[in-house]
Amino acid sequence: MRDPEKAQRLMKERIENLDGEIEIARKRVEEERVISAEAKKNEAIERVKAENEMMKAQDEKRKADDEMKMRLVAEAKAEALQKELAEMRAKVNAMSALEF
Repeated sequence: MRDPEKAQRLMKERIENLDGEIEIARKRVEEERVISAEAKKNEAIERVKAENEMMKAQDEKRKADDEMKMRLVAEAKAEALQKELAEMRAKVNAMSALEF
């Protein structure tokens, strides 16, 4: 180009356009950063929820196991008491038979 002012104006416009594109790209990068941070936060929240659910399930299983153990112990005690009662009744019957 032979017109230096026109060349300078065009160069200035091109620089302004590139500055605009750079700013748009910066904004996109920042938006992506925010989106990525949100996604990481949401993943962390979901992970904590899953861990809490797992711990709750483990607690429920422990409680169920404890209840089962207590039930088994209670049943064993009941059986032992019934056996003892049957033995006492047998002794009472035997004593009663001796008295006659």
